[in-house]
Amino acid sequence: MTSDRILDSLDELGKEVVVDILPDSDVMIKKGLEILSKSSVSSPLVEMVEGENIKIAVINTKREISYVPKSREVYVGVTTKNPTHPARFVLLLADALLEAKMELEGMEQPSLKEPKEKYVSKTAERKAKKVAELCSIAFDLDQQEEFKAFKFIDEMHAMGHDKAIDVFIGSL
Repeated sequence: MTSDRILDSLDELGKEVVVDILPDSDVMIKKGLEILSKSSVSSPLVEMVEGENIKIAVINTKREISYVPKSREVYVGVTTKNPTHPARFVLLLADALLEAKMELEGMEQPSLKEPKEKYVSKTAERKAKKVAELCSIAFDLDQQEEFKAFKFIDEMHAMGHDKAIDVFIGSL
């Protein structure tokens, strides 16, 4: 895929925003951060939000996404037609915050102008690191009695992270 086609597909994300009514995004963000603060694995992400003045926005999209155009600017796209499950929202928020954390730590998304092998390698390394940390967060939250109904591990499976979460749990 050429860099122009990749950029065009990213531009399409913005066109997917629809006008259905969302729950109050400030409440969603506050509750999501509150839940993440209950995990020793994800509480540093919550501290990072405050310490680095990270702006978080919830937008209504046709499919659920997390998007970090800048290290201090985080978007979580949720759906209203098939409402986003609260556990999935928390995991999408964590995913976006992990992305921001990597950017702030200097592990930036590779440039499309880099040689293909280097781009693929760096992208895969970032993705693996992020998914591993997301598995750790989901597992930690899932073990807490107050979040049993959220079923974070089941949600990781539903998000397509089957192999990663199964390998994570199998390695414990």
